[in-house]
Amino acid sequence: MKLIEGEVYPFQVLKKTLIPEEGEFFLLRHQSGRRLLIPEKPYTFYGIEPGTTVNCKVDKVSCTGKVYLEPLHPVYTEGKEYEFDCIGEQAVEGGQVGSILLVKDVFRNTISVLCACNDPYKKAKIRLVVARVRKGIPELYCKGDQIPDALSDLMGQEMVFNIIKVDKMPESDELYILKSQSGYKASLKVKHFSSYGFEVGDTIKCEVYGYTGLGELRVEPENPFYKTGETYEFEIAKTNTYSDKGYDVGSDVLTLIDISGKRCGIKLTERIASEAKSKTRLKCRVVGFRKGKPKLEFID
Repeated sequence: MKLIEGEVYPFQVLKKTLIPEEGEFFLLRHQSGRRLLIPEKPYTFYGIEPGTTVNCKVDKVSCTGKVYLEPLHPVYTEGKEYEFDCIGEQAVEGGQVGSILLVKDVFRNTISVLCACNDPYKKAKIRLVVARVRKGIPELYCKGDQIPDALSDLMGQEMVFNIIKVDKMPESDELYILKSQSGYKASLKVKHFSSYGFEVGDTIKCEVYGYTGLGELRVEPENPFYKTGETYEFEIAKTNTYSDKGYDVGSDVLTLIDISGKRCGIKLTERIASEAKSKTRLKCRVVGFRKGKPKLEFID
């Protein structure tokens, strides 16, 4: 059964399992028999235990078909407004607009939220909207101030950034920290762009495709290996499921390997399965990029 991004499904919690160097996970089973893992630590206060059933939203399906689940929060519902304890405030820099508020959620997690309102918040409590929940932490915004015009106007534009440093927060990935001449900030995970040869002090061109709740831009740097609209051959990964009738169309995605050794994928059809059956490489057109991986379409 195909799990659809954004939909909610019930899963049976089978057991806890330890993955060396990664920690404790819950092993979940969908009614179709499909088994998936979620980490235990972000959901300590959710009451998840083996033998129970947990409702999970399909947060993302990657280009290689990997499914990321987000258990529904026991208190907050996405899109609804709640009261939070306000514990501090700080100014933002450069071209970004507003102030950053520090608040506590019901489980005492500290959360930062960008507020572009004119009125400074000096109250002990503040009402905020839950935009989404990710890894057990609600992403919040001030009602009416989620998208400052200065940020939404930048979507789709190319912008030049300087790599000012490599940073690492506790229990998170290493990040390239970027800053534009006009003061806009962005960050890139080092693991996604390790093959790009970036160094601190480099100037790189990026496309703006989104923003965070804190006013940081989401950007995709120019790919050094591929150009959008051009056609290339990609290696077919040996890990694809195969049967006597060809590749398993039920898996939805054919996994390919790009020039830097990263896995990318293309939606699997009967036509592609037939084409790939007797080949080790597949010709595809690059239609875009995300997190350093090419987004592809099949060329007949």
